[in-house]
Amino acid sequence: DRIRPSRPKYAFIMGANQGVFPRLQQNGGLFTSGEREKTIALNIDIPDNTFSFAVDEECLLYSNICCATCGVFISYATVIDGAVMQASSFVNDIKNTFNSSYFEEPSSLQENYLPETFEDALSWLCDASNNDNGDDKTLVKALENAQFDDRITAILQGKTRTKHSISDDTAFKLFGNKLTMSPSKFDTFNRCRFMYFCRYGLRVESIQPAEFNAMQRGTIVHYVLERAVEDYGKNLSQLSETQISDLVDKYIAEYLDSIAGYNDIETPYLRYLISTIKRTLKYVVGRLALEFAQSDFDVVKCELRIADDGDLPAIKIPIDDKGSLELKGMIDRVDKWNGYIRIVDYKTGHRDFKLPDILFGQNMQMLIYLYAVSRSEKYGGKTAGIFYMPASRDKTDNKSARRMNGLISANMELVTAMEKENAGEFVPKFSEKSPSDSYIKEEDFEKIFGFIESKLKRTGSAIYNGDIDADPVDGLDSGACKYCEYKNVCRIGTQPHKQVPKLTNSEVLEEIERQVSENGI
Repeated sequence: DRIRPSRPKYAFIMGANQGVFPRLQQNGGLFTSGEREKTIALNIDIPDNTFSFAVDEECLLYSNICCATCGVFISYATVIDGAVMQASSFVNDIKNTFNSSYFEEPSSLQENYLPETFEDALSWLCDASNNDNGDDKTLVKALENAQFDDRITAILQGKTRTKHSISDDTAFKLFGNKLTMSPSKFDTFNRCRFMYFCRYGLRVESIQPAEFNAMQRGTIVHYVLERAVEDYGKNLSQLSETQISDLVDKYIAEYLDSIAGYNDIETPYLRYLISTIKRTLKYVVGRLALEFAQSDFDVVKCELRIADDGDLPAIKIPIDDKGSLELKGMIDRVDKWNGYIRIVDYKTGHRDFKLPDILFGQNMQMLIYLYAVSRSEKYGGKTAGIFYMPASRDKTDNKSARRMNGLISANMELVTAMEKENAGEFVPKFSEKSPSDSYIKEEDFEKIFGFIESKLKRTGSAIYNGDIDADPVDGLDSGACKYCEYKNVCRIGTQPHKQVPKLTNSEVLEEIERQVSENGI
């Protein structure tokens, strides 16, 4: 739509795909094209540019095709990012009407369809190694005199699963004699060691667009909940719906004011996103107020930091004769009642706690925090449990979608201190005759703490031994490769890999005892 053709000999039209050229009008209003037609038929004056836009596009198409004096070359994509693409209707009209020749990409590489540079050929070889049409052999032959033997070998080896490792010396140079970890890093290593190596060893990061994504939304939610609980605590239950609404508006305004230059980049879309976050937070803070109103637990600390200069010292574990593991982190909330402590973590996304995950070192963040707090002098006490609190809005009548989930000591007095009626509205319902998987005996937490110490030590040893194997393990609540930014490097995400088995709590605890007895602490 911007060219000014001055009778060129040849015209090249690229991207002649359905909806791309000619372009389809993107309806940015509230009404669809059909709804606009019905509204206009009712003699209501409402603009509808659909027809004029389509005419303009056809005019552009006509002028571009007809501008050349000698010939026109038209190309279109058959596949983009794995999605099958269709040619525009005018391409098929030309094929059917005129005696034109056309060339479609062959199923395998031909001699006259090779990349033009050696570097391009290497890039093509990376793609070709993922299929079995023989293109990799053609490209290897084309590269035989290019002195890329090492790189070609590495690419071809990626077709088969091999055990990756680095030497002890290399591991020590990468990580040093003090291995600083957080529970999320610990989870990453046990989910996939190759992912950990790429992210925290090589520090390879994908380029992220400057946009308001899920992480920023989570940061706002955590900020507002922290401020609300710290400023009001259980007095939140005394606030009216209007007061809670004003409170959320105030905290979000404070957060946005703290972002340098936010007012300069604010758009209608950003304002809409903020409005949805406000609506969610007003619901969540309201739910929090209802829970505080009937709970005996008191909030003792928000954003509790585990570090040498934090609220609690870092967890330090010696790793053989190679160094030490130092574990740091941040706890969203610590509650206490009658000497019992519980850890609460706000989750803007869906997260369920499944005890079998911990056998493979996954989903242990909250248990590690409970382990650290329960053994501290300042906040220590008996273990009540761990909770994921949904920090999202649920419009259904499903109680299980709104209540917290986690792992709790099987004690009716403790449960009723959290929820007076034991109705399953705020925490999972407890039955002494048939407790759910959300409950274990209080003494079983000590078995888990022993397992945590053992698992931390074994994880540190594996890192210092250079174990970076791409052998992912799918947890019961999340797949290892689902959001991995390195799956195009290891290329085994679609291949079968390990999965955490579905076990009962008693089976998990038996396996924990076996592993601790074999490996020690």
